[in-house]
Amino acid sequence: MYSTVLQECNQSHATLVAVSKYRTMGEVMKLYDQGQRIFGENRVQDLILKKKAFPKDIEWHLIGSLQKNKVKMIVGEVALMHGIDDIELLQKVDEASHQKGCIQNVLLQINISEEPQKHGFSLENFLENWEKIKGLDLRHVRIKGLMGMAVLTEDESLIKSQFIALKCLYDGINAKDGHCFEILSMGMSADYPIALACGATHVRIGSKLFGE
Repeated sequence: MYSTVLQECNQSHATLVAVSKYRTMGEVMKLYDQGQRIFGENRVQDLILKKKAFPKDIEWHLIGSLQKNKVKMIVGEVALMHGIDDIELLQKVDEASHQKGCIQNVLLQINISEEPQKHGFSLENFLENWEKIKGLDLRHVRIKGLMGMAVLTEDESLIKSQFIALKCLYDGINAKDGHCFEILSMGMSADYPIALACGATHVRIGSKLFGE
C-alpha cells in the first residue's frame, strides 16, 4: 500500500508524511527501508524518543497539538510543526527558538471543520488574526503555511468544501502577501485523495500505510 500512496502523492507533487504514532520500530523501519524519510508524531515525548532511536536522516514533523509547557522540549528538534493553533503559542515557540539559537518552521492550524473539540484558528476570523501575526516581531519562527483537518464523515462533498475553503484562504494570502506560504497540509488516510485533488502539498497518512 505504501508504494500506491507514494505514487498518488508524487503524481500530485505532494509530500507524504508517514504518521508513525503507536508504531513499532519494525513497522517504521519497513517504510524506511522502502525509502520513506519523513515521519510525523502527535506527542512530543514520543517524537523525541523515536528521534534518538531511529536513523539520523529521518525528517521529523510534529503533527499533533503542542502544549505550551512542552515548547522548550521540542523547538529545534523537528523540521516542521503542523499544529500552531493560537498567537500566544506562536510567540512561545519564537521565544524558545531564540533561546535555543534556532529557526523553527511552523504551520498555522485552521479549524476548517468548525468542530469545538478540534484545535485551530477560526476560519472565519483568521484574516484578522493573520494581520495581528504579521505585526509581531517574530524572528525565530518561519511560518511556512497552513494546516487543517476536515470533519470525519462519508460525505465527500462536505470534506471537499472544507478543503477548498482552506485552499482559498491559502491562495488568497499568497496573492495578497507575495507568496509567503509554500505548504498546505491537509488530508489523512480517510480523505487524502480529496485533499490532493484540492491542492494539498503535504498529506499526513498513518493507518493506510500500515495495511489497516
